[in-house]
Amino acid sequence: MGLLHLLAVILVISAFFAYINKKYTKLPNPIGLLLLSLVVQGLILEPFIKQVSAKVAAAPEPLKSQHQRWSE
Repeated sequence: MGLLHLLAVILVISAFFAYINKKYTKLPNPIGLLLLSLVVQGLILEPFIKQVSAKVAAAPEPLKSQHQRWSE
């Protein structure tokens, strides 16, 4: 559920950026911008997700079990 939720959030944010860009810059291809923003967000979010995962892995056992419940 956690990964699906994250993908949905990325898609909504990307659609928002595509809408703003089309509205204010009049670019003809919002789908290309949507794909570009997905790639950029992947480059930004991937290190953050890895950093959080590393912190959770190094955390005490109660926090690990809480994270495991969230990711189910």
